[in-house]
Amino acid sequence: MPEYTPGPWRYEVLPDGLHAIIMPFAHGNPGWVGAEVFERGDQAAANAHLMAAAPELLEALERALAGIDIVIDFISPAGTTQWEAVHCAACAAIAKARGVEVS
Repeated sequence: MPEYTPGPWRYEVLPDGLHAIIMPFAHGNPGWVGAEVFERGDQAAANAHLMAAAPELLEALERALAGIDIVIDFISPAGTTQWEAVHCAACAAIAKARGVEVS
């Protein structure tokens, strides 16, 4: 699967009132509209903010997953159920973000 456009992405309201996610061009150019939320209002703005944060969220979750793996390795097997559930949820979210189908 191709890689996504690297961040940072940013949120902006376009002149027509639609909410946009601005993604950077290569070589430091200012950017282009990579996605629009074709709605208006508070929920549309919240959705656009979440999408704009996606690259940073994915990176943070991948880093957190490494920490979760360390925790699972060092705690007793009886105490790993909760951490394993968090691990599975993180893996599923990362796979979804990367376009990998999970069965």
